[in-house]
Amino acid sequence: MALESKLLTRLEPTIQLDKYKFKAFREEEGGSNVSRDKGMEFPLIIVNNYQFPREDIRSFEINVEDKIPTITVTVVDNRSQFAVETFPRDGDVMSIRIGSKSQETYKDIRIDFDIDNVESPLKNNVEIGAGGAKYTFTGKMKIPGLYAERCKSYGTGTTIDHLESIATDLKLGLATNVDVTNDSMNLFVPYDSMIDTIDDLVKHSYISDESFQTFCIDPYYYINYVDLNSILNTTNEFEDVLMSTNIDLNDILPVKDETNNMETKLVLSSHETFEGSNMHIKRYALKNNSGRKVKSNGYKRTLQFFENDSENGLVSFDIEALTSTNLKDIEAPLKGRQDEERYKEEVKYKYVGRRDSDPDTSNTHLNYTFAALHNTQNLEELDKLQLEVELSSFNPAIHMFQKIPVMIFHRTQNTITADSVVKNAKKEKDFTTSETGGPTSEEPTTTGAIDEFLSGYYIVGKMRYTYKASEGIVKQHLTLLRREWPGRVNNMG
Repeated sequence: MALESKLLTRLEPTIQLDKYKFKAFREEEGGSNVSRDKGMEFPLIIVNNYQFPREDIRSFEINVEDKIPTITVTVVDNRSQFAVETFPRDGDVMSIRIGSKSQETYKDIRIDFDIDNVESPLKNNVEIGAGGAKYTFTGKMKIPGLYAERCKSYGTGTTIDHLESIATDLKLGLATNVDVTNDSMNLFVPYDSMIDTIDDLVKHSYISDESFQTFCIDPYYYINYVDLNSILNTTNEFEDVLMSTNIDLNDILPVKDETNNMETKLVLSSHETFEGSNMHIKRYALKNNSGRKVKSNGYKRTLQFFENDSENGLVSFDIEALTSTNLKDIEAPLKGRQDEERYKEEVKYKYVGRRDSDPDTSNTHLNYTFAALHNTQNLEELDKLQLEVELSSFNPAIHMFQKIPVMIFHRTQNTITADSVVKNAKKEKDFTTSETGGPTSEEPTTTGAIDEFLSGYYIVGKMRYTYKASEGIVKQHLTLLRREWPGRVNNMG
């Protein structure tokens, strides 16, 4: 995979997590009393050294959809032990672990969450003592100082420089695919929270007119600062990863530490040959936000401001979403109907007042205002159509902003027949098409037909890790983003 698509570590996190101890179920190498199996079959949940047993966990969700991971957990205290001494007070945390089956290669998810809220229904003391009290917890990743409002100067530097300083202060790591940014300025924090400072800093960050940036704090305590256009434009390749099964076969097979470390290429697929692995797409759905996004942002924005210190007076910039450099012949950006030019009329204007062109007097870099609208316009464009997928189990090889190949297959006769009609029409008009079969040369070609509209390379935009007692396994949900999509054949010449 091209280097531009890789997030490289610039800083390692130094934040200290709560320690917990419990007895292992079997003797392990080194005599440790912390079992490596904890959190694999079901999430490990600990509050004030009280570990919720599997039968108490009703539902669990870690959400990596915003800038910082959040959690929602519902448990039932069947043993009437939780509320006696361990019910959380101010400052208490919920410790979570989701174990990776390929532990020599991939990290476990291990997070401490500040408990924001605990809800439980009203019961009398007899009912509570009889067991079955239900509690619902919500919280955010514990990062001391993240929401504290500070007054501090970080001096003159680029976005990368300032993010490194802020990450060091918060004891977070920093991972990025950006080498340098062209946005040197003096950063002063006037009693703002650090999360708002990071958000504003990245929103106004500038590399070039051919880049746009965003960030999140991932489940491993790294600030991920990414140039998304660079990732979208990288060559489409298959990444080498380790695949694991939905259940831990090391417990039932004689060959240890190999059954869940199978070397393969990373591809997510609904094909039947992927069933039972953590690359299998069990369910999927396509979500369309296009109409709402266009009404809010238009297809283009015109930025206007008045320069105080130049003869230019009123200055205008047209800001339009970027397009990829490696489009297929049938792919096109989402700019309304293919036989209409309405997109030329749907323009939004943004006047931002008076500005100084000299960065020494304006206290911001030259492209500060432009970058905010440019980054936002491109991020909104990428969010128009989303493919949501549910993987059969937790896949630790997948991370935020990763570029991933996805292969969706038609499996019923009706959809295969309809797909065949579309592919024949493509051939008649000399568009590229695929044959029935799988995503790689080794993939069987006996069942199904490739869905060429949904199949392709996507960016991981959001993630969720879920567990339900009725399903009994930790699953992973992804929101996958794609900027250009195949057009309708009957509208193309």
